[in-house]
Amino acid sequence: MRKKLLLISVLLFCSAFSRPTTFNDRATCEETKGVWRQFGNSCVDECEAQLDEFAVCTDITNSACECGKSRCWNDKIKSCVALSDYKKIFVVRQKEEKKIAEEARKKREEEADKKQETIISNVVKTLEAKTATNATTPTAEKPQENQPAQPPSPVVSSTPPTIPPLFLQQEKVVQDAQKKEEKNNPVQSPTISIPGLPFIPLPQ
Repeated sequence: MRKKLLLISVLLFCSAFSRPTTFNDRATCEETKGVWRQFGNSCVDECEAQLDEFAVCTDITNSACECGKSRCWNDKIKSCVALSDYKKIFVVRQKEEKKIAEEARKKREEEADKKQETIISNVVKTLEAKTATNATTPTAEKPQENQPAQPPSPVVSSTPPTIPPLFLQQEKVVQDAQKKEEKNNPVQSPTISIPGLPFIPLPQ
């Protein structure tokens, strides 16, 4: 069972790379002085395979037309033609393909250059924006090296402290009471405290 599956897989693989054989070309082959025979590869006697250096030929038995020396089988027109005539067509086609490939390459390079310029422009704009932001933001002054940081100086007010009016009234009442007591009793002058008004010392 495994051998059958392996054989089927090999046949499918070979058929994927093989050149389809049609016996309808046999009459045309013989009319153009060719010989219909079996080949041991998929490229057979095709003109394209003889001129294309990158042609891939698989090892498979295939029936096709052999056109003879300096001739090849043109699969497009289904006829044997001179190899030199087909080479002219092949060279022209190769030039066209190279031209298309060159245009595609230039287009890719232009797109890559545009993307690179866009990226560089965005980076420059970002750096300029950061520079402008740093220029407008005030920076704190850094203390000089090898010098200790000095503490902030105390704030000294030039105006004298204001005394609330209540303290002034209490002081005046106390002074009036002391003077009155000194007049009545000049020997002793005890401190008189007025009830209801606590004595609050004035700030020095």
